[in-house]
Amino acid sequence: MTDERDVPRGDSDADERDPDGMPDRPPGPGEGPRFMTIEEVAEVLRVDGAAVLRLVASTELLAIRVGDGGPWRVEREQVEQFIDDRYDAQQRLARFREAASVDLPELFGPAIPEDS
Repeated sequence: MTDERDVPRGDSDADERDPDGMPDRPPGPGEGPRFMTIEEVAEVLRVDGAAVLRLVASTELLAIRVGDGGPWRVEREQVEQFIDDRYDAQQRLARFREAASVDLPELFGPAIPEDS
């Protein structure tokens, strides 16, 4: 009977790791640890840590604290959802602006002339 610990596992990223065993490149969607630090989220979003903390404070980006007053941690899935939500919001805004630019008389006919 083969013990699961004895089965070699392929590591395709082995040549891309630093001496601590961490990948040299940032993890993509679905890769890497479940939780990210505020600094890691800031790096992904290309903003500073204060901007991420504002998003957390406003609950636009959901996060948890580890322990009483401990460091904030954000699930990788929450970061991906936040990004998807921002794209959806931009698309809705673009559609709204496009609809607002439509000439209303074309939709409802000419205005009724007022009696002079």
